[in-house]
Order: sequence, then C-alpha cells, then structure tokens
Amino acid sequence: MSHAPSLVRKADGNIGYGEDRFAVLSGREIVDEVTVLDRAGLLAALAPVARTGVLQVRLGAEIDLAGQDIYCRAVGTGGVLLEGGRLRNGRVQFMEALGYVGARGVAFGPGGGVSCEREGEHFYQACTFRDSHIALSEGHGSPDPSGRRVAVLGCRFDGAEVNSAFLGGEEVVVWESHFLPTRGDSHNLRIWGGGVALVGNSKIEPGGRTRHSLKGHSQFGVTKRFVLSGCSFQGGTWNVAIGPQDLWKAEIIESVTIVGCIFLPDARATGDSDIALRVTTTKGGRISGNVFQSGPHDAVGLMSAAMPMVPPPAGVELRSEANQFLVAADRPYRMGCQWVETGAMPLVSDRNRKWAAADVGGPVRGLGVKDSGTDVDSPWV
Repeated sequence: MSHAPSLVRKADGNIGYGEDRFAVLSGREIVDEVTVLDRAGLLAALAPVARTGVLQVRLGAEIDLAGQDIYCRAVGTGGVLLEGGRLRNGRVQFMEALGYVGARGVAFGPGGGVSCEREGEHFYQACTFRDSHIALSEGHGSPDPSGRRVAVLGCRFDGAEVNSAFLGGEEVVVWESHFLPTRGDSHNLRIWGGGVALVGNSKIEPGGRTRHSLKGHSQFGVTKRFVLSGCSFQGGTWNVAIGPQDLWKAEIIESVTIVGCIFLPDARATGDSDIALRVTTTKGGRISGNVFQSGPHDAVGLMSAAMPMVPPPAGVELRSEANQFLVAADRPYRMGCQWVETGAMPLVSDRNRKWAAADVGGPVRGLGVKDSGTDVDSPWV
C-alpha cells in the first residue's frame, strides 16, 4: 500500500519554523488507485463513496472540463489525491470532503483551479495554476477554520484574475512557491485566518495596483502566530499587510515573526505613499534581518499601524532588529525607514541600518506622510 502525504505537527506545537521546517511524512493510507482520461472518467472517480482511506486519481491526459465545474462529494474520513496531468476550463470543487484533499504535480488552468468550503486536510505539491487559483473559502460550509490544515508546497501561480490563493485554516503553510503578478485588481496571496500561518522560502510578486502581494488577517477567531521567513515580496502601496483587513474589523493576530525577507517596490504603484510592511498585533513580535528597498514614491519601510477596533495592550512592544533600509540614488524622494502611527503598538528599534547613495542629496529621513504618528528613525547603531 502507498501513502498520501500528510502534515505533521512538531513537538513544540508549531509548524514549519526553525531548522527542521515542518515535516511532510507518510500519512493517510491510499486504499484505491484509478487512472482517468476524460471528464466522464473523472466524474465517475469522484462520485460519492464513503471510504476511510485515500483514493488516488491519476490524470492520464489533459482533461477539458468544458466550462463545467466538477463537484467532488467524497464523504467519510478518507479523501482524494489528484496526481499528474492537466485540468482546464473548470474547477474541482471539494464540497463535502471531510478528510484528505490533495493534488500533486497537476497543471490547473487556464480557467480552473480548486475550491473547497469544508474542513479537512488540504495538500498541494508541485502544482501549477495558470489563470487559475486555490480558493479555500470561509463560506457556505464551515466558517470555523479550526478543522482545516493546509499545505501549499513548491507550487507556481501564474496570472490569476483574483487571489492566486485564498487560504484559511488551523494551520496554513506556504513553502517554496512562486506567485507571479495577478492580472486583476486583487491581492496575490491572501490568508484570511487560522491558528498558525507560515509563508517560507517563497516569492510573491505584485497583486493589483492598489492591492497587497500578501494580505494576512483573521476573519474568524484568532490567528495566534503569523510567520514569514526567507521570502521575497514585491508590491506598491501596502506591499504586505498583516492585521485587521479594515478599520471596522476587530480581527486579532496575536504575534508575528518576520525574518530574512526582502521587500521590493513595484513601479506600477499609484499611491502617494508606499508602505513595504504594515503590521498590527496584540502580543507584539519580532521583525529581524530583513531588507526594505525604497520605491518610486515617498516610502515607509516598516509601519506599526493603529487599528481602532484592535487597540494594543499596555506594556507590549514590536521589536525591529538588524534590518536594512535601502534608498535608491535615482529617486527624488526619501524613505521613512520606520513609522509608528498614533495609538499603535510601540516599535523598539535595535541594530538597524539605513543606506543611501552619496548623490541622493540631503539626509535620509523619516517622512511625515501621515497626519499623526512618530518617526522611528534614530538612533541607528
């Protein structure tokens, strides 16, 4: 018998962070295997059957869904693993799959992808999504993400019209994946909530002109920890935003850890001020060893943002350590390296450095581009 991949929680209760990252080990047993060559065969393979193990569905050819989504109603505690081949012109919707849902080495699109509105274990490895996406909704099935675990490993997203990936769950891992720019005016990668979220060793390029490359919030419940490690983010106004999705939401992200990332500008940005990283938490966090490069407009590298529905508790701080802030020589503006909005969590700065070419003209300084707030630009050691 073969086995489907499964996420395994580390002994310390976290996933995916540290030298051993997270483990993808043998998990649910594959109890049956079938090869399908066309839409009819795929429909038959995904017909409702109660099983305790995983059905492995090999796509033996390119399958055109002809604009008609396929609804997988596999029930029970088992699941489905799609493998190889290509699916286009339609989505696979796992409507009632309560166990394992996965795809490995599948090319989705154009005009397709995967969607699901139920809890379960979701695993996507080495898949490509061209003009297609993953949408793990908080909608009609279960708005509580506590029963869902998600892993997106080594995948490529190319030219989605909406969010390339819309993810939420008790555990969400995105690892070694590449998100090319979206075609529409939407965020590129959106993680809408969960217990622990990790994005590591990945490249996330711009979303829409006024949207985020990565948007992380907590639509249901509390996101206990949000980790970004070894990633490249490119975007314009509000490149990466972690916190409540707007001023009217009491969405809580308890802590953040952001290490070894690079934040790059997007020349398409149209806003008056580019914010590379915007953070709102309730228990602070650490932002360390990152590189912030200025964009074509007045810019702020790191902002501790005030959100009226989530006031920071007293005595809690956000730490900024050993970060590098770069200002381009050919840009007539200056970069405000760090910024704390009035009412936001205090930012403790340690061993950060700012760099600028000699011909920029004048000192590199924090810009008072906000109506209120504190410029955390000194001292620098």
